[in-house]
Amino acid sequence: MQIKKWLIFCAGVAVFFSGISYSFAQSTSQSGSPQSPNSVMQSQPNQQTSPKTQLSEKIHVLLQEKCDQDQFSGAIVIAKGDQLITDGVCGQANKRYHVANTMETKFNIASIGKMFTAVAIAQLAEAGKLSYDDKLSRYVDTSWYPKSILDQVTIRQLMSHRAGFGDMLSEHIVYAPYIKLIFLRELADYKSLLRNDKLKFEPDSNFLYSNTGFFLLGLVIEKASGKNFFTYIREHIYQPAGMVNSDSYFRDEPVENIATGYFSTPQAPNFSKENNFYIPLRGSPFGVGYSTVHDLWQFTSALRAGKLIKNESLQLLWTDNSKGQNVGGRPFGLGFQVWSSGMGKVAGHTGSLQGVSGEVAMYVDSGYTVIVLSNYDSTGYLASQLEALLVDAEAK
Repeated sequence: MQIKKWLIFCAGVAVFFSGISYSFAQSTSQSGSPQSPNSVMQSQPNQQTSPKTQLSEKIHVLLQEKCDQDQFSGAIVIAKGDQLITDGVCGQANKRYHVANTMETKFNIASIGKMFTAVAIAQLAEAGKLSYDDKLSRYVDTSWYPKSILDQVTIRQLMSHRAGFGDMLSEHIVYAPYIKLIFLRELADYKSLLRNDKLKFEPDSNFLYSNTGFFLLGLVIEKASGKNFFTYIREHIYQPAGMVNSDSYFRDEPVENIATGYFSTPQAPNFSKENNFYIPLRGSPFGVGYSTVHDLWQFTSALRAGKLIKNESLQLLWTDNSKGQNVGGRPFGLGFQVWSSGMGKVAGHTGSLQGVSGEVAMYVDSGYTVIVLSNYDSTGYLASQLEALLVDAEAK
């Protein structure tokens, strides 16, 4: 009798542990093994063979190479019209805690955000609340700059980097004590930084890429709209475009899925230095907010479909105003870079900062959109190599 009970007990234990073993095996087969930090993931793997699929496969081979060589950490989207060709992501959003980047990761977009400011100005111009040739003195008072400066500069000159202002980011922010930066939360808080700035040349006589100029456009937006700059961008660009993962988040507040930026130094090679103390606390009219690659695709799609501004306004923003004076760089329209490629005209913007790099490129003639965001301060020339793959695909 005792032997029989013992056999029944052993059989029960065996069934119990076999159930656990089966459940674990089932869970493992569903979730897969843990992803390597450099493994490329995509949200919608292609299942059929077609020219689009072949292009997607080539893109992923390139992306995997960049990730394997640790030349890229971030996410990409490549689309044609309203059709997604492919997307992909690799690397770590946070190396300290080994958190992988995903398609929902919010990357700092640096100067890519200048496009939002430019579109906001265009919206207000369409609404009759401002004119591109209005003087800055109509919107900014003398507590910021002397009237002699404000009366010289126009909105158009600010948008085209031809106003003569310098770069507040490099001159006043990047090398400032971080304890000072945490108090820069609204646009008015920057006044003491800019008060003593001088124009570097007579307005419209030259070209100088100017973060200060785009910051001042934020003051114009606040005055013309009667709204806080960040509220205006949220209500008039993010929301109508369906950008649910974009904003000028405060970095001292908990926000899900935000990537930490990384850069290299002689003491910390291989992108092992965090950028937390080298970038502003919050985004601004010159950029440095956060977004995802799919949100930025939403923005470009809404822009091209006329949901944000009229086509006439868009063409104005995409017209070169640099007069050949941005030597060695891409021509600039009003808030957008505009350049030529193997597939014709391109409009968009790059972004670069310590621990941050990216590009949004709208191929105007061919209909492609390429978006690259990275939490490294280099993309390893990925955007230009993606373009080469698209040119090759179009030639076939």
